[in-house]
Amino acid sequence: MIAAIHQPLYIPWQPYFAKIARSDVFVFLDDVQYPRSKGFFNRNAIKGPQGPLFLTVPVKGRADMPSVREIAVDSSCNWQQKHWKTISLNYAKAPHFKAARQTIEAIYVGRSWERLCDVNVELIRRVAELMGIQTRFVFSSELGLPRDEGMKERLIAILKAVGADQYLTGKGAGSLRYMDEEEFAKNGVRVLWHEYRQSPYTQLWGPFLPDMSIIDLLFNCGPGSRRLLLEGRG
Repeated sequence: MIAAIHQPLYIPWQPYFAKIARSDVFVFLDDVQYPRSKGFFNRNAIKGPQGPLFLTVPVKGRADMPSVREIAVDSSCNWQQKHWKTISLNYAKAPHFKAARQTIEAIYVGRSWERLCDVNVELIRRVAELMGIQTRFVFSSELGLPRDEGMKERLIAILKAVGADQYLTGKGAGSLRYMDEEEFAKNGVRVLWHEYRQSPYTQLWGPFLPDMSIIDLLFNCGPGSRRLLLEGRG
C-alpha cells in the first residue's frame, strides 16, 4: 500500500494532487505546528488576464504557535465571497467550469468556516472527487500517536498506523532532512521519490503558466485532469 503525508494546504498545486492520485491513502499532517513564515497553507495562485492572482485566506492566532488543525480563520473581512468572485470571474469561460461550479461554489457561498484546516481539507476532498480520484484520506491527529517523537520516527509511526509499506515523498529540502531510507526499510517501508514534471495544457488567458492552483487544471481540463496528473509523474 502506498501512502503520502502532507499538511493540508489551500487549493494546492498539481504536484500535491499528483501525490494524492498515486497513493492508496493520503494522510493530512494536521497536528504539527503551524509555520510563522509565509507559505501555501492559506494562499495560492490562480491565473487571470494579467498573470497570477494570489488568493489568501486571512488567519488569526498565528503568534500563539497553534497546530495546523487549530489555526483559526478570520471571517471579519468577507474573504469567502471575495475568493469565489475572483475565481468565477476568471474561470467562467473555462471549458469545465460549469460542471464543477456547484461543488466548489458551495464551499465558498452559504457556509462559514472557523478553522483553516477544515476549509483546506474540504476543497482538497471535493476537487479529488471531481477528478475521479478515490484515495482514502486520514488525519494524523486521529491516529492516536505520540507527538514527542522526532519527525522521522513520527512519519514511520504514521505509515505503520495506516498499514503502508511504501511511502511516496518529494525531494524538497524539508523531506530530505527526515529521509533515512535504510531506517524506513528496517521498519518495512520502501521510500518512493516523487518527481513531478508538469506538462502544459490549454489554459485561458494566453500562454501556459505553470504552478497554478489545482482548480486551474480542474476548470480547464475537467475529467482529463487525473490522467494528466498521473502522466506527470517522475
